[in-house]
Parts: sequence; C-alpha cells; structure tokens
Amino acid sequence: MEDNKRLNNDHQYTEIDLVNLFSILWQSKIKIILLTSIFAVSSVFYALSIPNYYNSKVLFNVIQDEQSGFDSLASQYGGIASMAGIDIPQTSSKDRSSLVMQTIQSREFMKHLITFDGVLEGIIAAKDFDKSSGQIIYDEDIFEPSSGKWTRDVKYPYKQTPSYLEAHEQFVKNMLDIKQDRKSGFITVSVEHISPVFAFNLLEIIIEEINIIIKNHDLKESTMAIEYLNEQASIISSKNLQNSINNLYESQLRKQMLSNIREEYIVNVIDAPFVPEKKTGPTRSIICIVVTLIGGILSILYVLIESFIFKK
Repeated sequence: MEDNKRLNNDHQYTEIDLVNLFSILWQSKIKIILLTSIFAVSSVFYALSIPNYYNSKVLFNVIQDEQSGFDSLASQYGGIASMAGIDIPQTSSKDRSSLVMQTIQSREFMKHLITFDGVLEGIIAAKDFDKSSGQIIYDEDIFEPSSGKWTRDVKYPYKQTPSYLEAHEQFVKNMLDIKQDRKSGFITVSVEHISPVFAFNLLEIIIEEINIIIKNHDLKESTMAIEYLNEQASIISSKNLQNSINNLYESQLRKQMLSNIREEYIVNVIDAPFVPEKKTGPTRSIICIVVTLIGGILSILYVLIESFIFKK
C-alpha cells in the first residue's frame, strides 16, 4: 500500500513539474522566439558571407607495363645477377600506384608546386572569386597583389612569406582529396577551391609535373643502371652471367626509350580536369537550419536557467 502511494505521489509530482515547465516556457514564448529569430537572421548573414567553393577532378590509371616487364626480368635473373654482386630491386604494380599517390601528397612535391606563379598565393591568401573577370580576390591583409608582396603579420614559427610546409598543410587538409578504387585501381584526385579556374589549373599542373618528376627519376636511375651493367660486363667472363646482364641492359634501354617518347609516362588520364560550373558548397540552407535549431535549444535552456536559478 505504501509503495503504491509513493508511486502515485511521484507520478503526481512529475505531472506538476512538467506542467510547471511548460507553463514557464509558454510565459517566456516571446523571449524564446526573439532569441531564436536572432540566431536565424545571424545564420543567414553568416551563410551568405561564406564564399562558394568548386571542385575539379581528374581520373587516371597508373601505367604499369614497363615496370612489370622489368619486374619479370628481375625475378628471372635476380638470382644469377646477385652472384655477380648486382642488386636488382623488385617492385610491384601496387608500388607504382602508391608512388604516385604519396608523391602528390608529399611535402617535396609541394615545394616544387609553389615555384609556379600564383600557386602559393592561391593556397594561402585567396579570399573570394570574381566571376566577371575570372580572377581571385586576395586578402590584402595577407597578400598585396599589386606589389606582389606578403603583408601578413604572423608570429613564430610562421614567416611573413609562407613556407612550403605551411602551404602543404593547408593544401592537404583543406583542398586535396585523393583516393583509389580497390577493384579497378583507378585513382581520383580532386582539388577544391573558391576559384574554379585555380582548381582546374592546379590539377593540370599536378598531373603534368607528376609525369615529369617520376620520368626524370627513372631516367636517372636507368642511366646509372646502364653504367653499372657496362662495368660489370667488362669484368665478368661467365656466359650465363653475361646473358643475364644483356637482358637487364635491354630492359633499361627500353625504359629510357619509353621515357623519351611517351608524354604520359606514368599517369594515363581517363577523365581530364575541368573548370567546374556548379559550386560544391557551402550548403547554406543546412547551415541556416542547424544554427536556428541550436539557437532555439539555447533559448529554451536560457529561459529555464533564468527561471529556476536566477529567480531563486
């Protein structure tokens, strides 16, 4: 009996508390509406102040034919060549894809990219985009386009002229997206920026330079390999070893030939970069809805805190 009475009393108190709670909210409805309206209007101004940003993409596959041919020779003659003191590195097709992806995301590659005009300024100082002229509007508190000087006021460890490390951090965190399809092996690279023209130009530079950098690296490597094989051929008398060296020599010559005649040395573009016409963000309606909801919740909490704490 006593337990039933306690349950009834608790239930009654709960009903009284809820009625009291809704009564407080109803009495303060004008205040809640006003506060929520302030958040709603502020969200509109905030959403309109955010510039549009655009996304340019490229789809490509990594060319594996030359490398896989060298891999087969390496596995076939690696044991024999090792007897002559020749160390033949063995790589896989996955290594070539990883090489491209990691190079694009590397700090050294960013150090190379910012040597091109406008790249560093576009990454660090871009503020808005002028659709009529197609030009980037820079934040003059950071960069003065008329004089070409950096005007920003920064503290250590940053410098007035941004370093490639700072540019790399901004680029990888806010602009670059790179992923590989597991089934097909195709790689998609996208660059997001407030200027669709800048996103397109930067993506074209990335694709062109990744081909040049890896091609030059392979040319240098194959030249050194040919010189080394020539030295070994002059001192080795074994016929079997001579045959293996000749085959490796032919492989390196083929590598140099492909490097010199093929423009798309390692990256074969399937879907080229483009100047995007439609923005990818921001979604202003969602920003306004979320901020308004947050404002409504905070307004209700403020009214309740004011009623139960301040007045007591």
